[in-house]
Amino acid sequence: MTGLNVNWEQIGNILVLLFVISLVFETALTPIFNWRFFAKYCEGKGIKTPITIAAAVALLWGYDIDIFKHVIDAFAGTGATESSSNFIGRVMTGLLVAGGSGAIFNIFTKLGLRSPDKLAAKAAQTRARPGPPAQND
Repeated sequence: MTGLNVNWEQIGNILVLLFVISLVFETALTPIFNWRFFAKYCEGKGIKTPITIAAAVALLWGYDIDIFKHVIDAFAGTGATESSSNFIGRVMTGLLVAGGSGAIFNIFTKLGLRSPDKLAAKAAQTRARPGPPAQND
């Protein structure tokens, strides 16, 4: 790549950060998405993705994490403090982590640690029950 002074060590650190945040994020959201109340009223209605994106953007914004800023800095060779975070970078970072969380879910599914079929069956079973979900769920 001509004209670029890429800091590959920084790129590696960013990718590890992205992986770890996505892993932790997927694990943290699991209790919400496995909750019987969520299964009964929300499963299969397309709201997991907006919840994941909103939570990722809010969390990363709160900690001032802008992965896009750091990637641009690494490729520009400017260091970690030259450019500043902006709205688009922070939202894109939230989307990136939410997508990474989905990728982690897919890995967990392949490893047998998560089962979308079990979640769908639990949702169907919960919806078939009359009344509100049980108190301890």
